[in-house]
Amino acid sequence: MGRNKVLIDLHSGGDSMPSGRKGVIVFYKELISVCKRNKNRTTLYGNVIDDKFIECLKNRLKQLEMKFVCLP
Repeated sequence: MGRNKVLIDLHSGGDSMPSGRKGVIVFYKELISVCKRNKNRTTLYGNVIDDKFIECLKNRLKQLEMKFVCLP
């Protein structure tokens, strides 16, 4: 028999994220880091963490960084 599949909880930091604009950016950076360590595994929601998944997170991080740079 094979091993039991362990599902990954990408955000184990509780129900809150750091406040302010930088908090969202820090959240995404941590999320990307966790995904890189758990590549080819499955999240609690059934998503497989692969290169495409990580690339989508990186693209969203870039969008957020650009948006926050433009804000006063």
